[in-house]
Amino acid sequence: MGEDLYMTLTSKSQNFENKANNFHVQLKPELCLSGDYSVALVEIFMPTPKKKKKEAKYLMCNFVKTSIVNDTRRPVLRVIYQNKNHIQLSPEYISVANNTLGILSFELLDIQGNRIQFEEDGDIELRLHFSKTC
Repeated sequence: MGEDLYMTLTSKSQNFENKANNFHVQLKPELCLSGDYSVALVEIFMPTPKKKKKEAKYLMCNFVKTSIVNDTRRPVLRVIYQNKNHIQLSPEYISVANNTLGILSFELLDIQGNRIQFEEDGDIELRLHFSKTC
């Protein structure tokens, strides 16, 4: 495997009962990373959140190292402040915790840990950039 990998994932699934604020993606076959990697969310498409104000949305996942949010350690991939349906982001890399990626889980939460509510049902699409660290 090369130094960089881009991955596009969606909450649309035939294997899981996904929602835009809580979804899983199964990689077939599992992805085995050789060495240390970091990952960044570089683009996201999502339905319109019910709350119109710029409220921080925390995108959690099960494959990054934890960081502190308030008084709790959580696996935060990215904090999103914009309320647009399509957001392109400058990369902020987080260390990948596991070298074998099988089922990737995501959850979109507010600062209190509640799932973000959307105006209508819809899907989320994410674009991730994995980069090998030295």
